[in-house]
Amino acid sequence: MKKLLLIIPISLIIFISWQFINKFQTQSLTDYGEFPVYPLTDLSGEPYNFEKKKIKLITFFYSRCPDICPLTLRDLTKLYEELEHRGLLEEEVDILTITLDPEYDTVDVLKQYSQSYKTPKEHWYFLRGSDDNITSLTDELGYYREEIGGYWSHSTTIYLVDYENKKRTFHHMSTPNEPLDNEKIIRDIIVLKREHDRVRN
Repeated sequence: MKKLLLIIPISLIIFISWQFINKFQTQSLTDYGEFPVYPLTDLSGEPYNFEKKKIKLITFFYSRCPDICPLTLRDLTKLYEELEHRGLLEEEVDILTITLDPEYDTVDVLKQYSQSYKTPKEHWYFLRGSDDNITSLTDELGYYREEIGGYWSHSTTIYLVDYENKKRTFHHMSTPNEPLDNEKIIRDIIVLKREHDRVRN
């Protein structure tokens, strides 16, 4: 009787685990179309290549932002460390932070900003473009951006873009009451990686 009682819970655990794994493996993310491509350069002056076969986590920010941008940078640093720990970074993911205020955020300003947050130099790109290009990019995305009294009011959308530069899902920047959902982002990245591996194989 004791053996029977033991077998039943173990069988139940195996069944539940199999259901979870199967659901995770077959999960897919919606294709929301291509992420718009405009000329954007990194801190070394090199144009970022949006055609590279990597997942891209893209957020907008500006260096004078007093609230959600610093919180988001802090949480992205933790995400970077976790992606690195899980071996998901070097070959799979780039983090892109695009300034909404390119006139103020010169290369020197962004270098100092990145250093102040101790952001990694590999696989994390601070990008800037002309004001016209940033306006066109945000307009095409439907991303709200408006200068008010020297500050930029803006949307909080973070874009997860796949290997083919398609928008696949969206997350939100950090707030004082709600940090970035790094575990959800990692799960979505794993879904895209597995999808890519199936197509490649």
